[in-house]
Amino acid sequence: MKKTLYISVAVLALLFTSCVKDMDKVVLSDTAYTPDKAWSDEATYQGFLAKIYAGFSLTGNQGPYGYDDISNGDTGETAWLRSWFTLQEFCTDEMRVFWDNDALNDLQALSWSSDNNWFRLTYDRMYLTIAYCNEYLRETTTEKMNSRGIRATIQENVKNYRAEVRLIRAMNYYFLMDFYGNIPIIVEQDGVGDYAPAQKSRVEVFNWIEGEVNAVVSEGNLPATGLYGRVNNSVAAMLLAKMYLNAEVYTGTARYTDCITQLNKVIGGGYSLEPVYKNLFGADNNNSKEVIFPIIYDGKKATGYGGVSFIIGLEASLKVPGLPIFDIYGVDGATCAWTGARAPKELFGLFSAEDKRALFYKEGMTDEITDLHTGYTQGRLVTKFTNRTSTGSTGTDQIFPDTDFPLFRLADAYLMYAEAVVRGGQGGDMNTALGYVNALRDRAGAAQVAQADLTLDFFVKERARELYWEGWRRSDLIRFNYFTANYNWCWKGGTQTGIANHDPKYNLYPLPAGELSVNTNLKQNQGY
Repeated sequence: MKKTLYISVAVLALLFTSCVKDMDKVVLSDTAYTPDKAWSDEATYQGFLAKIYAGFSLTGNQGPYGYDDISNGDTGETAWLRSWFTLQEFCTDEMRVFWDNDALNDLQALSWSSDNNWFRLTYDRMYLTIAYCNEYLRETTTEKMNSRGIRATIQENVKNYRAEVRLIRAMNYYFLMDFYGNIPIIVEQDGVGDYAPAQKSRVEVFNWIEGEVNAVVSEGNLPATGLYGRVNNSVAAMLLAKMYLNAEVYTGTARYTDCITQLNKVIGGGYSLEPVYKNLFGADNNNSKEVIFPIIYDGKKATGYGGVSFIIGLEASLKVPGLPIFDIYGVDGATCAWTGARAPKELFGLFSAEDKRALFYKEGMTDEITDLHTGYTQGRLVTKFTNRTSTGSTGTDQIFPDTDFPLFRLADAYLMYAEAVVRGGQGGDMNTALGYVNALRDRAGAAQVAQADLTLDFFVKERARELYWEGWRRSDLIRFNYFTANYNWCWKGGTQTGIANHDPKYNLYPLPAGELSVNTNLKQNQGY
């Protein structure tokens, strides 16, 4: 059984709806479990922390749906992982979606507008998590805990919890900055209620995140390594490394040396490569020493239609004759195969015949994707994420997988290190970079490469081979200036042959149209 913080989250988290939004004006009985009473209960301090972590994977306080955090016609769409993954993958060369859904079709055609519902869902989910983090920080000051008579031993633990919450908040601001650029920063001192926060420039947001993460680390309350599924110093270093690798995009200034500095901390953090690549994406991947920060799922206790169940649903198809869905994915095909997406040849064509990372189903499939809505045997089915363990057994449930999503993992750190060295960063060396790359290729059974092979073109392809469908492709393509220019893939721009050079405004997502109508301090991104 996974040891996680998901302890009575459905009961404890229900208490805190009023901490983010004003309470309905109703008469409360003397026995009502109000927020004031909740915070006087010492169990609340870990329980609310559990709610904040659960925000990465769950959609509300009753799985797989019920007591939803965000109101939407499809509860599964409101999940943090599903909305983040959708914005990072559906618009790239790694995936073609087969659903007749205008919002998703606009994403993959790079033809979206500010009223696309996915921008609203992602924005709301991340700011909701930030609101929970702010409320936790407001209610866990020493002064407030002393006034409630909270024991010193609990207060000592809360110092660590507060550090975790601040890092989770910074992570959410990072992804908001990556997607939308200029965004508001709301912190615990801003309080609650209706007000219009000021918009910050992307550079200002970058600097705030950098300062916040460094402050959290320097205060020493994050564990060097922590419980599985919780943030620690290595997660903080990985977050900073992601920022620094993409800093030229975000701020106009390269920070590759700083990236290497942080990656040296991650790589020295006690993690090691998983010997078998496919085991990173199965039902017992919680045993892997490669995963730095996972989003946790459990087939019985942490369920929903917006996590790895969603990704497996994209992979599996009911309309490919003879596909052994249960044998491959370890799930019930009638319920869990959503006939959602394919890998185009721009992805599966990157792999050599011996590369074990090429987890695709090709029986009866054709190479070209010429029809996005009825070409069910076109392209390749992805078989990367499954509900099968490393020994071949299924997870605890055949509808909701036990498989965790590896948001940060060591292999990514290896490739980031090597790329930063090639881009001129100091503090690393080419021999080490080559060793990290070849360690990944050895695991994959692919031929080793020479130092001369370590070009930027190599890295944009190797990152796809190692990290496809893990949610980093959009950011990678933008960093390499391949997203809206210099590179083509099928259906880019809405045509089967693709349009290589597209409007550069699509390197940023627009702020949700509805948000601009309620916050007049916001200015829309250029071109929208």
